Amino acid sequence: MDRLKRHSLDNETFQGLAMPGESLKGREFSQCRFIACDFTGADFSDCRFESCRFEDCNLSLVQYQDCRLQDVRFIRCKLEGGALGKCDGFALTVAFEDCLIRSCSFLKMNLRKTPFRRCDINDCDFISAQLSEADFSGSALTGTLFENCDLTKADFSDARSYRINPQLNKLKQARFSLPEAVGLLAYLDIRIE
Repeated sequence: MDRLKRHSLDNETFQGLAMPGESLKGREFSQCRFIACDFTGADFSDCRFESCRFEDCNLSLVQYQDCRLQDVRFIRCKLEGGALGKCDGFALTVAFEDCLIRSCSFLKMNLRKTPFRRCDINDCDFISAQLSEADFSGSALTGTLFENCDLTKADFSDARSYRINPQLNKLKQARFSLPEAVGLLAYLDIRIE
């Protein structure tokens, strides 16, 4: 698509793009909307996305080296095998709603106040992530690792399938729902009868 060859794009809508393995390296997008696009294996290195929305997109195996995501929303997207921890941390603000997020790394990311609402978050790692006030409400977190995370005031209400070790994470004032919250006791070597 010729429009994508430009370095900077503002207020554009892209629908149905199929760009598997393509490079968008170094491009800047502001207030753009991507609908039902396939970016499998695309290179977003050094890209800048500001006030953009991805809806119903496949973002599996995307390379995010030094990619800047500022006020970016992912809605009903598939993100698989991405190292989002390689994004530029400056002004990082993202939101995820109804997404499938699988085998992604959020290593050492500052995701304070980030919504992950109603997502299937499978086999991901949030090692040493700042997640205070993050919102995981309604999400399934099967096989996802939280280690050395700040989960202060995080919202896990109606979340399920999580395994969070309270001894390895900061959980002050975090919100959980029963019966799933009982799983927090699994790490305390106690018996519940």
